[in-house]
Amino acid sequence: MSSAHTSLPLIVRKEEANGPLCQQFKEEMKTELSHLLGHRMQLPPEARPQLLPGGSVCLVAELDSCHEPQSQHSPKSVVGSLCLIPLQPGSGCAKNLPAQARVGEIKRVLTRPAYRRHGAQRVLLTANEDLARMELSLHLLVLETLHALPEAQKMYESYGWKRRETFGFYDATYSVCYEKWL
Repeated sequence: MSSAHTSLPLIVRKEEANGPLCQQFKEEMKTELSHLLGHRMQLPPEARPQLLPGGSVCLVAELDSCHEPQSQHSPKSVVGSLCLIPLQPGSGCAKNLPAQARVGEIKRVLTRPAYRRHGAQRVLLTANEDLARMELSLHLLVLETLHALPEAQKMYESYGWKRRETFGFYDATYSVCYEKWL
């Protein structure tokens, strides 16, 4: 799905956004953030939904089975994931976003620690932009990360994302938001 440069032999594929693999990655992300932050942030439930809305897509990067024959579609072969949610104009999640643009939010971005700094997120973000532009006809992508994650902020900025005001239910106390026009 993507030709972005990486030092790993990766392929990107779609998974069910609320399926078991994406839920497993969500739990891994929650555990990692809990250890990193030392507490759970208190956000309204609508800001951290258990299930993603219909139309959401989960992309996973996994080791190419041509290079790792034992890994074919094994959860252990998946090195990273992200979810893309097309936002509905006028919904609470779309607060402070341009009403005339078709907008998608990226959530649940995670690369497993052993695979970080090998280009997996670049591959996923590039595939996500292609999907958003070509299949979903989106104009703008937005995402939220935390002030406590400066490495994530640097990564997004290095990939051409620009800081923006918070949107939806996110609180500037904890959140840093980014956008990228397609």
